[in-house]
Amino acid sequence: MVESIEPLKLQVLPPAVFKEFAAATPHEIHGAAVRNTEQGIVIVLHIGNERRILGQYRGGIRFFRSFDGAAAVLRQHGVLQWTADATGWIPRTLEAKERSSTG
Repeated sequence: MVESIEPLKLQVLPPAVFKEFAAATPHEIHGAAVRNTEQGIVIVLHIGNERRILGQYRGGIRFFRSFDGAAAVLRQHGVLQWTADATGWIPRTLEAKERSSTG
């Protein structure tokens, strides 16, 4: 079950810190949630007793264009279990089909 938190209000975790943390103390990463927001797909990391949203190298929140992209980042850092909430999300392939059928 996906928890009902507002991901965009969470503290941002810079990707370099996430990478170091995943390498040094992977047992403290208790999973993640891939969530759809109005701005895009985000990763909420469960680290210890805290929830943090993954940031980007230039600062700010990292938004993904696909669930596949978010999953790839999690796997690269050894996070193999996560939940997902795709409420309101429409895959680009379906968006293209809808545009072509109404156009």
